[in-house]
Amino acid sequence: MLTKEILDSHPLKVLKSEIAKQNIKGYSNMKRSELTALMMKHKDKFHHIKAAEKKEKKAPKAKAPSKTEGTHTMPDGTKMTGAVHSAKSKPIKEKKAKKEKEPKDFVNKATGLKSKYDPKKGPKKPRSEKQLANQKKFGEAAKAKAAAKK
Repeated sequence: MLTKEILDSHPLKVLKSEIAKQNIKGYSNMKRSELTALMMKHKDKFHHIKAAEKKEKKAPKAKAPSKTEGTHTMPDGTKMTGAVHSAKSKPIKEKKAKKEKEPKDFVNKATGLKSKYDPKKGPKKPRSEKQLANQKKFGEAAKAKAAAKK
């Protein structure tokens, strides 16, 4: 006999596949409780479903201790492995923070124009003289317009 406990023992994916096999429509957006209620309403179509076997969960693997756990500091300031000093203790190398590189000036050999060079992205495309003239022209017009508003 089909019960709510039997249905609850199965994953949601299995319940949805069983409903799909019976050509019942409108189940895809339903929550688990709504699906079980629908299946209980149509018990005669789901009489073949038996309780699912419970699988034993595996115990989580023990994490390896991090470099900062169980460490001690020597009088000279050196950090060592192990909670206390022993023959097995080894110094811990601390990673240095990377410095951000500032963009350098880059001269395009073909055009002779200067642009900023970003080591991560490469050189920026240098502007042509026409682009520079337009930028200057429209930049001055925008400044004049802003000054007129004030």
